[in-house]
Amino acid sequence: MNGRRLSNLRFADDIDLMGETVDEAQDIVQRVHQCSQRHGLEISKEKTKVLLVTKETREITINIDDQKLEQVSHFKYLGTEVSDQNRSSTDIRCRTAQALAACSKLRNVWRNSGISLKTKLRMLDSLVIPIALYGCETWTLNKADIDRLQAFGMKCLRAVLNTSWRDHITNQVIATRAERSEKFVVNIVQYRQHAWLGHVLRMDGNRLPKMSVQAHAHSNRYRGRPRKSWVDTVVERSGLDLETAVHTAYDRTKWRQCSSGAYDH
Repeated sequence: MNGRRLSNLRFADDIDLMGETVDEAQDIVQRVHQCSQRHGLEISKEKTKVLLVTKETREITINIDDQKLEQVSHFKYLGTEVSDQNRSSTDIRCRTAQALAACSKLRNVWRNSGISLKTKLRMLDSLVIPIALYGCETWTLNKADIDRLQAFGMKCLRAVLNTSWRDHITNQVIATRAERSEKFVVNIVQYRQHAWLGHVLRMDGNRLPKMSVQAHAHSNRYRGRPRKSWVDTVVERSGLDLETAVHTAYDRTKWRQCSSGAYDH
């Protein structure tokens, strides 16, 4: 990125090794394996996976001690589902499914008439919504993702209000009873993304998050309309271009005003 070669990301003993070619990836894995052995450490071949990020699915071979590592189409890294299509949709589906399962386990609470609606909504915000929105700051949202998040939010409100879709009550009525917006989950995500972008833009220029936001890919792109990047979607919602956003982010008051109305809880 911007002339700096990035071959690995590390968090404790969870290491993500990256290479532009199969040979380069194999070389990096081999060097890490040899260095680990010198210090009495061993790479778990069962837990180590290979992921090829490309539109063209094909099989590649990466070995450790002549043992081929399993190639997968997606895997969970630091709590986030990473896919070979480099989309956020897979992670959003997994997160919302886990949150709905947690919401279902609280059905006795939702059905308890002795607990006020205000308390139930606070429990929803504390026990369910955080499961769904873990790492949402880095999601690149498309129309289908936004619809899925909105549907998730309404399912949660229906559960809290102990109302089924069989009752034929519209989402607008449900949202009014809960004193929430129909898109309250989407609004939370967009607010957090805007806040995170401002935090990244205020970082020093040598920090990896800021470098990744301002970096440009030099490889040949595929035919067709390119997908929007994360920074494009977040900046677009702020009504700014990237250059203006870089300068505005240093004024926290003005930066918050750019997202005024985005967080309708």
